[in-house]
Amino acid sequence: MLDFRPLILHLAREGLSGADAADLFHGTLIAGLAEWAAREAALLGIPEVALGGGCLMNRVLAAGLAQALRDRGLRAYLPRLAPANDGGIALGQAAHARQVIMNENASAEESRTCA
Repeated sequence: MLDFRPLILHLAREGLSGADAADLFHGTLIAGLAEWAAREAALLGIPEVALGGGCLMNRVLAAGLAQALRDRGLRAYLPRLAPANDGGIALGQAAHARQVIMNENASAEESRTCA
């Protein structure tokens, strides 16, 4: 389990500039997520990690995490044709709905021709 409370407390106490605080936050988040993902990938015996979710709309996080995973010997995939956030989920839902409708239409057509 990732625990970022020490980071948050450190950021709250220190008089860091905005840029330094952002660098520390992103670097710590990237390192923690990469370590966790690499450990889980090793346990599962998988060499690839697909990255998604709204937080990956943050270019610093997305690029840094993908690189950190590659540095750990994993292939990291980021969305390219659809956004990583809810827009990508909506696209997937629309594609699924289209397939369901097409299957229903094909079944209905088959029923009419066989009757």
